[in-house]
Amino acid sequence: MSDAASAPTASNDRRPAAPPSPPAPAQPSAKASETPSAPSFADSVKATGATPPAKPAPTPAASGAGPTPPAAPSAASGPAGFPTAPASPKPPGILQIPGLPGMPGLPSMPGPNDIANLGKTIEGAVKDPSSLLDPLKDSFGTAGAVVADPGAEIGKLNSDGDQVVMSGTLEGKLVVPIEGVPVGAKAQYGYNITVQQVGGAAPADPAQPGPNPAPAKPAQYDVTFDKNLLGGALVEGEVESKTLGGKTVGASAGVELNLRTVDSVTMRFDSKEDATRATQALERLAVSESVRDAASTATGGLSGGFPGSNPLAGDGSASGPSLPGGVGLPGIGVPGLNPLGPVMSKLGEVAADRLGPSAADTQFLRGHTTSFTQRLGGQARLKIGGKFDRLGLESRLDGNRDISRTIEMPRDGQPGKLTYTLSGDLQASTKEKLKAGAVDLGDDKSPVKLDYTPQNVMDHGAARGEVSLSWDVAPGAAFSTVSGRPVPETGLVDEGRLDRPDALSVKTELRYQTQGLADPSRTDQKRYTVEASVRNPRDNAGPAVGRLLDGDLEGAFRGMGDDFKVSTTTDTIKRDGVSQQHELGLAVGKKPEAIQAKVSVLGEVGRDDVIARSTREATGTQIADRLAGPGPAAPVPNDPPVTGSLPPEQLAVVPPDGVNVRTGPSTTAAEAGVLRHGTFVTATGQRRTDANGQEWVQVRGPDPAERPVEGWVDGAYLQAHPDGAMGPNGRIDPALEKQRYASRDLRPGDSLWDVAQREGVDFRDTVELNKDHLIEPGRVFAGDRVYLPGTGRPVEVAPAQPQQPPAAPPVAPAPQAPSVTSAPSGPTSQPSIPAGPGTTIVPGTPGAPAIPNAAPQPSRPDLGQVLRDYQVGDDAMTSWKPEFLGIGVPGIDAREVTKTEAAMLDHLSVPQLLDMKDIQEAAFSKADERFPPPTEHRAAFPAGAQGDQMFRQWAGNDGHNDAFRHAYWNARMTKQFGENFASAFTTAHEGAPGNPADREAMDLYNNGVGRRIAREHPDASDDELADLVQQAIGRGDMVVIDRSGNLAWSDQARYGEHGTADDAPAVGGHIPRPDPAAADSRPS
Repeated sequence: MSDAASAPTASNDRRPAAPPSPPAPAQPSAKASETPSAPSFADSVKATGATPPAKPAPTPAASGAGPTPPAAPSAASGPAGFPTAPASPKPPGILQIPGLPGMPGLPSMPGPNDIANLGKTIEGAVKDPSSLLDPLKDSFGTAGAVVADPGAEIGKLNSDGDQVVMSGTLEGKLVVPIEGVPVGAKAQYGYNITVQQVGGAAPADPAQPGPNPAPAKPAQYDVTFDKNLLGGALVEGEVESKTLGGKTVGASAGVELNLRTVDSVTMRFDSKEDATRATQALERLAVSESVRDAASTATGGLSGGFPGSNPLAGDGSASGPSLPGGVGLPGIGVPGLNPLGPVMSKLGEVAADRLGPSAADTQFLRGHTTSFTQRLGGQARLKIGGKFDRLGLESRLDGNRDISRTIEMPRDGQPGKLTYTLSGDLQASTKEKLKAGAVDLGDDKSPVKLDYTPQNVMDHGAARGEVSLSWDVAPGAAFSTVSGRPVPETGLVDEGRLDRPDALSVKTELRYQTQGLADPSRTDQKRYTVEASVRNPRDNAGPAVGRLLDGDLEGAFRGMGDDFKVSTTTDTIKRDGVSQQHELGLAVGKKPEAIQAKVSVLGEVGRDDVIARSTREATGTQIADRLAGPGPAAPVPNDPPVTGSLPPEQLAVVPPDGVNVRTGPSTTAAEAGVLRHGTFVTATGQRRTDANGQEWVQVRGPDPAERPVEGWVDGAYLQAHPDGAMGPNGRIDPALEKQRYASRDLRPGDSLWDVAQREGVDFRDTVELNKDHLIEPGRVFAGDRVYLPGTGRPVEVAPAQPQQPPAAPPVAPAPQAPSVTSAPSGPTSQPSIPAGPGTTIVPGTPGAPAIPNAAPQPSRPDLGQVLRDYQVGDDAMTSWKPEFLGIGVPGIDAREVTKTEAAMLDHLSVPQLLDMKDIQEAAFSKADERFPPPTEHRAAFPAGAQGDQMFRQWAGNDGHNDAFRHAYWNARMTKQFGENFASAFTTAHEGAPGNPADREAMDLYNNGVGRRIAREHPDASDDELADLVQQAIGRGDMVVIDRSGNLAWSDQARYGEHGTADDAPAVGGHIPRPDPAAADSRPS
């Protein structure tokens, strides 16, 4: 046996599968230790004062306790009664606005404390306006330190999405009164540098407590260099200032219409040191290009080309693609505008070369370039301001519309992407202004005033939406360039693909401020993002729209399958640093006729730390399953099926050296992973034929390291193989599992021969027995399961009981439920059975229910047989939380259930989850109503709260209350969801490890009685079902635990005199664990 494989063959897309890591050692069973026996209120309890051990409270994870009622609806409960995450304390000065169900509150409006803090700040500033300069000075110094040494901030990046931002912009504004209306122009020129961590450790997820999972990929660092230009027109007006208490007050308003361009280049680096080197080189490049563009503009023309071009884009020329002539438009030159132009241009070039990065650094930057983006857009701004003496506030609302083009270059054999995006956003911000100083340069007749106004910019938030079309760019694809810039559009035209984009995506984003208004630092933010994308939109759009028009929402999503994906992400971002504007203004003349010129430097420097992130994803197939509600469910991942049918369209990998899994149906698509020989995979239902006529199949399955992988495989290297399945560590045979064959999991280096020799079994018999899942006996892998010949045992099935009273065992998949004998011809409407001859009532318990004292039924099964037969195999536990359309609902805590329960719950709709919650609550309330806790026995427990809890646990478990609860629960579940689903779900509930054998037998038997009652009385109301269940208890049709800790019929143990389950958990189980795929949960 050898795990080695031959080299990949390019012609058939086969790929050698690397041997997996050694499997982890097998863990011991999760079975709990034997539960000690609790006193059953014998005299010895009172005599010794012994304390009965506390029995686990009834929860879904402790299966013997019956259904656990979800939390009653309240302010602290989410959908279906599942509790939401506890509300976090309000930050000081923030008024929390309650959010939608499952969504946190939106702390964006100022609260009383916030206004008070801001008021104190303003009051202090009125007395001493210069006091506001102190934090500005401090923050300005901090920003300067970051620019001088960006490595210190970059070194603090520690999780995916963290980033360092450095931005500098020069702004000029000229306002001239025309017919009494101040009209002006505005221009901006600037650079942004952003360093963002990609991959590595993920931010903490509040919805998933516990340690973060290991990083999916090592951290890398994207450094983006933007060159920005903006220009536009504005109209501003100011209400005549008045004096109030010796102070000048006023108000202003304005409108701006701007056009802007952004030219971006993104580079990727593997270390923080390289990212720091790149950032320092880009800082020098920004200074160099500013000098070069300033000198070029001073000549009266553009010596190198359009000044908005990114110097890193293109073929290495100073300004990218050049434009002939003069001032930015082809053919328009202004020669001789500045006679010193040639000299200034030459000096500017010399200075720029000295200030810029070295040739080695420039090549270093270009060598790591991954994408180029050009953006053209418009901005409409509305601003309203007010001032009091030297203080001012200006609130701004910006509406932006952009079109952008991004080219992600193919790298390392991975495809690139061309993307066109239309986007729009609405952004709110405020400037806090302080006129720090002013100088009068003129006289009363011709006033000239120069002033300096530092301003703090607060970003309150934004709402953004965008739509994108993208085309894949294959590695090595030939495409044209313009001045060194890649233009893949020409290749798409040649291939006839320009009208067939590979993907369509829609993205919306909402972010808002989460810190107080008096805090001058960059505002902390909360960000919500929802993104939906569909591959092959041209192929998927027509059928999907047709199904939607027919009202078939489920069919629309199922038709798109895994081509459709949707995700939601919630980020909590802690931001430090500053965002400021420092303005120097010159006013000539008297207001309102003054001509105003202003020059400003805008800067933003700081770090964005993503301290928490919650992400949920779903495919079209998962959403369709959700919309379909209950029905056939997919197998639980990593939980090998041991019963029931295998998933449809199971395929096996044929080539001995394995196959590549690709992101698209083509050999040119990127590799998504590898599947080795013999791996069982599931077809998603998506098939494509490439240009060569080769069929590709989309599959999902585990890679050699047991990680899930999904993608496209050449159909020639797959074959249908209904036998066998993938287990947690390798291949298994569900049929042999069901027959309880002894087995051994292969260790690294093992062969079938080795196992046969070690275990003393015949090698040929071993090969024959395992041939259904180990396709080639000479090619097996660590983790594969080998079954030993001659060790199988027939599955024991509980013998069927006579159909006459009390009738048969529980319905499949559990043994048939016992019949309720001597049932009345019709249900009674009385809430309880009146006492009379042949009944007993527990003395001293007012209102205790009457239990008919019927003679033991001779046809009842032997209780020892019940104990043996009514056991279900252990299931693994998992953390489950409700989802909506396949997306986890944020803010709702998870609950521990068995994996089979989780798989079935995942296929219930929200209304069905609400129905289940109501049924579970009713089971508990009705049980307490019909069989209230026997308070006369409270004295047998210790005093105090602990004793109260122990008494309630005893009263609600193992006795008549417990029997009623389980039977009534099953009756209601059968009535609402159908008998098959009720049987499968309630049986799965008992699969939690550590359940005492006698408690498990009692619960499973009584569950069957409840389902039988519902089946025989399909028209009974809920109250009538409760009456029938209580009558069955009185006749002795159900099972309880007696004072000796043994199973007893419900008419053989007096109400209030039951004991406690004390058997060890059973090993194995005669009732197979339910297969979710076989359970029909639609109401019958």
